Amino acid sequence: MINSPRKLIILTGDLACLHLALFLTLVSRYSLDSLSQNWQSHWPYFLPVFLIWLVILYINDFYNLNSVGTSKHGYGSLLSVATISSTLTVLYFYLNLKSTIAPRTNLILFIFFFLGAFYVWRRLYQSYINRFSPKTKLALFCSPEKAQHLLKQITENPGAGYNPDYIISNPDKLQEAIFTLVDRQIKMVVISEKFVPHGDLNRLLAICWENSLGISDYTSFYEQISGKVPIEELDSAWFLKNIQSRQKKYFDWSKQAADYIMAGVILITTLPLWLVVAIIVKISSPGPILFRQKRLGRAGRIFTIIKFRTMTVEEKIITPAGNFLRQTRLDELPQLINILKGEMSFIGPRPEIPEIVEEREKQIPFYRMRLLVKPGLTGWNQISGRYHSSSYEDTLEKLQYDLFYLKQRSFYLDSIILLKTIATITSRSGR
Repeated sequence: MINSPRKLIILTGDLACLHLALFLTLVSRYSLDSLSQNWQSHWPYFLPVFLIWLVILYINDFYNLNSVGTSKHGYGSLLSVATISSTLTVLYFYLNLKSTIAPRTNLILFIFFFLGAFYVWRRLYQSYINRFSPKTKLALFCSPEKAQHLLKQITENPGAGYNPDYIISNPDKLQEAIFTLVDRQIKMVVISEKFVPHGDLNRLLAICWENSLGISDYTSFYEQISGKVPIEELDSAWFLKNIQSRQKKYFDWSKQAADYIMAGVILITTLPLWLVVAIIVKISSPGPILFRQKRLGRAGRIFTIIKFRTMTVEEKIITPAGNFLRQTRLDELPQLINILKGEMSFIGPRPEIPEIVEEREKQIPFYRMRLLVKPGLTGWNQISGRYHSSSYEDTLEKLQYDLFYLKQRSFYLDSIILLKTIATITSRSGR
């Protein structure tokens, strides 16, 4: 979630590749003499194509800074993007009745040229980042425990571009450390207000401002790096400052209206599929077609969640058919009824069993705060790319993601979650 100039550079390079691919397509397909005329006739129709490719690249993590600087995205990932984007591009052109261009050969050439240009551009950028781009030297003013938590997040997110060069976790060395920041060429200072006394904090801020050093409080920096909220730094004042339901009233109302409309449309269009899934479930193992279980919704209201059954009744083992239904999320189709009843949303924290919430409330501070919004079919935690068990550590991390969503929820964030969920479903990597 870091708003970095690097993302703008990457996007600009990708746009250049798209335009270069169109240019090479027109030059190889037609003559240079008619390039201007052909560009004017093709470019408006290719703008939606550019958007399709950029969106598919985004939901496949090609704009994730932590992946851009690594070899994570190889031929396989690019082939997946090419397959999906090419299919959507072909559909766009053949369903666009206003188009006056013949796209078949042009599309093949465009895809070929773009993939080549894109691969070369990203390899060059990756090489530059790994070899020449300096990381921002960071100073941390916080307790040893919080320093370890933050260092873990920086290590797991190397693409953010930070180098924790100076860690001050001994209160006795605060004054000495403050006056050595410039000499150590520190560019960014992260401060835990609970660690730095008021007098030293004022002096530290003055030094940073006078020398144009970047400043961030511990909580905000942690959120930017990880997309999570640091539980260890929270208190009641944080919730008073950041979780104001009235400020989100318009968003919550609009989201509920969108939930009803989307759920109704999807329910009507997928009804024939329900019958197919029901038959598969019935054949796969003896037992009821639907799975029902009590869950906690917004404000602690108990409701019955509905899914297609994916496990055997007695042994509680996932059936082969159930595994397929889970990966494709088809088992969650009946939850459209929960959404239409106002018990769930498309996006929100995962709905938990009442007994689990009661137990976790005793162990984890502010755990019940996740019930301030409706639970969802998918959510910020679900698209994090991490599998979370029911252990204490994983539950704590899930809460960190849920609180981040609670604070940052918006149409923009919901759009990201929906796109990432679609990518998860199409790759059949869901759980």
